[in-house]
Amino acid sequence: MFLIAQQIKIKVLLRKLKTSYLYLYLKILKVQSNYKPANYKVITK
Repeated sequence: MFLIAQQIKIKVLLRKLKTSYLYLYLKILKVQSNYKPANYKVITK
């Protein structure tokens, strides 16, 4: 019983981490698309 609860807790934590990482990633993408430096095309290749 305890083990199952722990697994669920870990799954929830992982999901939270994933969503926050996704949010950060999208934020960074937005910033990059706003600035678009001269070497932007080189980075994406």
